[in-house]
Amino acid sequence: MLDLGRNDCLADVLDVLQSARTSQSVEDAQAALQAMSLIPRFKSVTPDELSQVRSIIPVYFKSKYPWVRATLVSTLRQIGDPWAAEQLRNALAAEQEAYVRASIKSALTAIESK
Repeated sequence: MLDLGRNDCLADVLDVLQSARTSQSVEDAQAALQAMSLIPRFKSVTPDELSQVRSIIPVYFKSKYPWVRATLVSTLRQIGDPWAAEQLRNALAAEQEAYVRASIKSALTAIESK
């Protein structure tokens, strides 16, 4: 659907992110990871949908799974706007995992060089 330029499933992606955000299960974290990776591919996002994305996404920087946080970094790098850079700077201040910190720094460099 995304390759066809349709945004019909964005609400479903947001539902997955919303429902998995407080869970600590591996299964929910994997579902959130897949949903996160889809976010940058959506075009023509409404202001309401954008607001939902911006309220849900940062919560995942508190995930106990570093691979979820690393995927979030990749998602924000692809979004690449000032809001994404701000989220990355905030996350960098709290991140303990070395490879996620390195990923955040790389993403910030990429966004700021645009």
